[in-house]
Amino acid sequence: MYEQVHEVLAAPGLVMICDHTPLDESPKSSALYMTEQEQQEALIVARFASVRVELSIDSLVLYAGERAA
Repeated sequence: MYEQVHEVLAAPGLVMICDHTPLDESPKSSALYMTEQEQQEALIVARFASVRVELSIDSLVLYAGERAA
């Protein structure tokens, strides 16, 4: 999905994604949510640059990545 966002985002552009990290160690939570590292890797694989965490509150994390010109 992030690859599709990268393709339609005007360059230069900024994407911001807010998502939960796993709430606990259960298989259900792990299946529903990516870890911070997994989210950042997914954005990097989709060719976003300067991927970073902008804000983290408990299990809710705001990620940012840039599409270069």
